[in-house]
Amino acid sequence: MSLSIGLLLLTANTVLKVHGYSNGRVQSSCDSMIPEHGFAPQASTAPYTVSASNTSYNAGDEITVTVAGNLGNNFKGFLLEARATPEGDQPLGTFRIIDPNTQALDCSGTKTAVSHTTSDRKQQVKAVWIAPQQNVGAIEFRVTVLHDMQSFWINVQTTINSSIPVTPSDGSTAPTTTAQADSVHISADQCGTTKFCFINPPECNPELPNCYFMSVAKGNNRDYKFEISGSSNGYISIGLSDDKFMGNDDVYICVLGSSGKVNLVHAYTTGRTTPISRSLEAIINITTVYENGIIKCAFTSRNITTDRTYYILYAHGPASNGYIQKHQSDPYISQVKVDISAPTLALGGTRSKVVIKVHGALMLIAWMCIGSMGMIIARYFKRAWKGKRFQKKDLWFQIHRSLMMLTVGVTIIAFVLSFVHVQGLSSNASPHPFIGSVVMGLTLLQPTIAVMRPPPSERRRFIFNWVHRITALLTKVLAVATIFLGIQLITQSNGLIGHIMGGCVAWEAIFYIIMEIIQCCTRNELQETEDQKVTFF
Repeated sequence: MSLSIGLLLLTANTVLKVHGYSNGRVQSSCDSMIPEHGFAPQASTAPYTVSASNTSYNAGDEITVTVAGNLGNNFKGFLLEARATPEGDQPLGTFRIIDPNTQALDCSGTKTAVSHTTSDRKQQVKAVWIAPQQNVGAIEFRVTVLHDMQSFWINVQTTINSSIPVTPSDGSTAPTTTAQADSVHISADQCGTTKFCFINPPECNPELPNCYFMSVAKGNNRDYKFEISGSSNGYISIGLSDDKFMGNDDVYICVLGSSGKVNLVHAYTTGRTTPISRSLEAIINITTVYENGIIKCAFTSRNITTDRTYYILYAHGPASNGYIQKHQSDPYISQVKVDISAPTLALGGTRSKVVIKVHGALMLIAWMCIGSMGMIIARYFKRAWKGKRFQKKDLWFQIHRSLMMLTVGVTIIAFVLSFVHVQGLSSNASPHPFIGSVVMGLTLLQPTIAVMRPPPSERRRFIFNWVHRITALLTKVLAVATIFLGIQLITQSNGLIGHIMGGCVAWEAIFYIIMEIIQCCTRNELQETEDQKVTFF
């Protein structure tokens, strides 16, 4: 089978590949706690819970942790760890196995995580967590639960506190309760004079509906006083980000609970998934209220890093029983990075997806249509159109060259559009832009190689032929993989668009197989004809 088919099939296999870990040996996911299945986590509220036998612990205590499905929901696999809040990047303590359906894993330590042993359906599993010998503050039991290969939830969690109070680094104590007020007055007065403000639409009144507002006033030392308000019957939230995209952001969420009370949640986002809750120990003077359809929160944070600028992301959306859901509209985003300690006024607009959609459409046209046609012409029509010429050159070559140069042009336009839109490449970006940059480089390299090709009669012409083919196929493979990654960024999962794209790749692979068979048979027939001519004469 030709190199074309092999690499094209490798593309489909690489992009749609699924890593199965039915035995639960998922050490590769210890840090991220995200399965390597090739699918995105569910954005809905998890139909599972994790609970602890105690609400606090002392050093060396044993706590029974239970992972269970709600309302009859079962699951195939899970990964459970205990981490400190808010900076829980490593598992803490150890686990003792008491359930035959579970096993201990070594994640940055011995027996620091628990997972399944088989992919059999389970309704509930238990394990015993043994607290470390030193006080590490509040502990968050965090679990990823897998219903099947494509449906799983991350950041299902519960928190227990240390019986020994944890003191902030400045020596003061910080209350973590939220005070419900009869009224919280939030005003745009003094914006740009004594406090930083972010507002949408411009000049709206935060005391009235359909106004989304936040302000920050610098206090003493590390204190930053926040005020947030907005129309919502679910939640409002602000994120402090290094770029204009969700991921690796410090987030404050004011969420309306089922009792009608508003709670403040401090969280951290790891991507386009449910934010991970963090401790409120460095948050003081919290007051909230829900009145006339407007959620209002006021609090003082000591978590802000000084001498830094941020993009402000403001999102609002629905909530269910105090659990936030995916926001249905694009967040409001500051036009530039801002210094929240400086008294200024920033306006928030939505990040339009039109440019990104145009970028994606152009890449699809370039690599799933024009580029594919150009490669097919070169591969299968060179012999079929033998002797046919246009402008003193072979017809197949003229069409092939025109199609591939058009592919280069469309790719350049799509590449420039995306980079101008996002204002450069962020170090925290997904693999999509990095692989896309490689594709752009190979796309420019290919015509450069073609310009320097030797004459057909040159003895070393075969070297150019192979380099040209391999570079083209490598570019095609990476381009298709990048398109899949782009689809996942937009839709948060492969979904219908991903399946359609997969079908297109599969169809192209089948087409190549059929054409190779036809070409092989034709070649054999021509050889038999030549043999018969030799015998006749």
